[in-house]
Parts: sequence; C-alpha cells; structure tokens
Amino acid sequence: MQYWITKINGSDTKNASASGFVANRQAAASAFAVGFNPINYYTYALRDASDEEIGLRVSTLLSGVQSNDVVIVQWPMWQSDNRFEQIFLQKLRVIPGVKIAAMVWDVMAWVKDDRDRDYTGDYSLKMLNEFDLVIAANRKMAARMRKEGGVNSAILSMDISDSLYSGPLRDKKVIKKLYFVGSRINQNMVLDYTAETPFDMVGNSAGLEKTNPAINFLGRMSSDAIPFLFDGGFGVVQYAKPVNFKGMQKYGEYNNPLKLSQYLAAGIPVVIGSKMAHAELVRSQNLGIVLDDLNDIDTVLSELSEADYQAKLAAVKPWSEAIRTGYFSKRACLEAVRIMTLGKTDSLAELAVETKTEGKL
Repeated sequence: MQYWITKINGSDTKNASASGFVANRQAAASAFAVGFNPINYYTYALRDASDEEIGLRVSTLLSGVQSNDVVIVQWPMWQSDNRFEQIFLQKLRVIPGVKIAAMVWDVMAWVKDDRDRDYTGDYSLKMLNEFDLVIAANRKMAARMRKEGGVNSAILSMDISDSLYSGPLRDKKVIKKLYFVGSRINQNMVLDYTAETPFDMVGNSAGLEKTNPAINFLGRMSSDAIPFLFDGGFGVVQYAKPVNFKGMQKYGEYNNPLKLSQYLAAGIPVVIGSKMAHAELVRSQNLGIVLDDLNDIDTVLSELSEADYQAKLAAVKPWSEAIRTGYFSKRACLEAVRIMTLGKTDSLAELAVETKTEGKL
C-alpha cells in the first residue's frame, strides 16, 4: 500500500503568492515528510481538449497508483475546466480498493455567493460526496458542509492550516502596529480604516486610494519572505466588504485564512473578528485580540501593557512551532489513512473531543 497526495505546479508567481497554490504545495511537502508520494500536475489549457485527451493526461498522472492505495486529492484542483477533476476521480475509482480523500482548501460556491439558498446541487459541494473522506478546514466549516452543503461523506477537521517556514524571525519589540497580508488588498478595508495605529499592508495595492497616513502599502511579497517582516504588533484576520468575490466576507467566518497561519508562524498574535471560526481559539489560548471594529484598535492597544503583550507572544510560540513545521497537515494526512484503512471514526469532526490545548475549532 502506498500513500499519495496531489501537488499543483503553477507559475513562479502563483506558487509563491497565490494562497490556494501556496497551501497546496506546502501541504504536499508536509505529507511527503510523513510518507506520501506527490502526484505532480500543472494548470492545463483544457478548453479545446476532448474528454479522451484529458483522460489520457490523467491516466499518465495516475500511472503509479495501485490497488488499495490511499490518495488525498487537494480540492479544488485549480483547473479551467471541471472535466479534469471529474475524470481524475473517475480514473481513481476504477482502481480496485483505492481510498480517496479530498483536502478542501476552498468551497467556491460560498466564495462567490453569500445568499441563503440551497447549495446542495452546486458543483463544488456536490462533488465532495464522491470521496470516502473530506478533510475540512475546521469544525465550523465541517458543520456548514453537512448542514447547508449536503455533504454526506465522512468529514475530518484540519483545525488550522500550516505555513511552512524554516528561516529566521525578528525580535518582537513593537506593540502598537498592525499588519495585513493578502494577494490583493481590499479597497474597502483601506477606506474603512480611520484609526491612528500604524497599519502595514502586504499585497497588490495598484490603483487603490489611501487617505489615512497610518496605512503603509508594502506591495507584493513572496510567502517565504513574509514571516521575517514582522517586528511585533498584530496580524489582522478580517474581511472587509468584498469587491469581487461577493461571498468572501461571510466565507471568512468559516475558512482557514492563510494569513492567520502566516502571522502565527511568524510568532505574532492576531486581531480577529468574533464570528470567525478561530475566534474562540484566539480568545481561550491568548493568541491575540477578538475585535469586530478595527477602528477600536487605538483604545484596545492603549490598555494593553508590555506584560500583556509578552504573555501573548509566549502563548503564540508553541502554535508557531507547530504551524511552521507542518504539524496540522501531517496530522490530517495520517489521520485520513487511519480512518480510511482502519475504519477508526473517533477523530471525525462530529465526534472529536475538543481539548483544552486545541481550543474550540
């Protein structure tokens, strides 16, 4: 029996800064460290390809998979045509005894839409019922998948995403400062921020208006370069009113934001909204501040002592170690094997006991 995980290969820019690609490639690296083989694939031009042509390509990708193997498919697969994913699963299913899990990074139906409606027929959710196991971002996302998405497959919670990093970190000496990391900075976040606390923003800021002198645009940065940037302060994990993806603000209450993992990996506490999936974890483990209106940050930080901040840094440290070394991806991959090959169900999202160490996820 062999263990496999899909791994996407995009452009250098996407591999370094697009959150979906970064998460995918880092999870594959973590899985490799615990015995998984990568199934390397690329973003293909599929618009004019026939089903037969796609099938031939997929068959080549899956040529090493044998009977009774375990395959973790990182989902979505970020292709321009859904036929690739469908044929990929069809080809896997004809291999005798193969067990297939979906490691779900994004549910595109909810990224694009926040309306209260029936999502059970949407492709991004309906397809999850084709898997033996679904690895969801966290338990809040797992519950939504089950209740609103019609997902009937067994669901395992990853709890929090990793952000691999082995380089140096800076001493954390500054308290009154905010950071935000994203591939594209939201204009509404920039315009909404009226506080005086310095706020450095990493990401594409081309064409954005800025009137608050406290905001500083740092431009795009590779994910590998981000952890060394932080000299203290807090990382902001909030979503402003969306400009493009209409469901993103509500979706942010359920997902595992890469920025959350990047901040914690770098060793800084966070500022997070109260409705977000990790808010209780942040509160119970003293990993930062739970705050809905970012413009209240001046008052909050004025009441925060040096000792309080040092306590938060100390609380973040073990989480930083775990996230930087791929602990959560490794655990999810090994647990997926345990569930699908041994039939163990005690760690599934609905059954797992929330420990004091993990907090409520």
